Amino acid sequence: MAVKTFGSEVLTSSDVNTYLTNSGLVYVSSGTISASNSFDITGFSSTYKYYRLVMSMKRADSNAASVLYCQAANGATVRTTNYYASAFFTGYTGATGVGYTSSNASNFVIGFCWYTGSGVTSVDIGGVT
Repeated sequence: MAVKTFGSEVLTSSDVNTYLTNSGLVYVSSGTISASNSFDITGFSSTYKYYRLVMSMKRADSNAASVLYCQAANGATVRTTNYYASAFFTGYTGATGVGYTSSNASNFVIGFCWYTGSGVTSVDIGGVT
C-alpha cells in the first residue's frame, strides 16, 4: 500500500483515491435515544464489511449501573440463541478483569452505563451481508 505524508497542501482527488481509499473509518450515521428500555439500530448493509458502533450512555436516575444487552436480527426475525462472547474491563481505579462471558446465550453485553457520568462503549460488527 502506498504511503504519503501530507503537510499543508490541498488534497487532490487523485491523492484521496490513491492514499486514503479504504484506509480508515467512514462516518455513516448518528442518532439519539432518550428514556428508552429498548431501541433498534438499523441500516446495516453489505456496503461495508465491518461496522463500528460508538455509544455514550448515562442513566437518567440514580439506581446504580445498567447493563446493556444486544440481540441481532435479520429483518423482523430476532436471533435469540447461540451468542458466544466475553468482555474485559479496566476501571478508573486500575482494576481489570473479565467482566462478562456468555456461552450459547440469548443475547450479549454491549456496554454498561452509570448515573454519575457518561459511559462510552464501542462494538465492532462484522459479517453483514
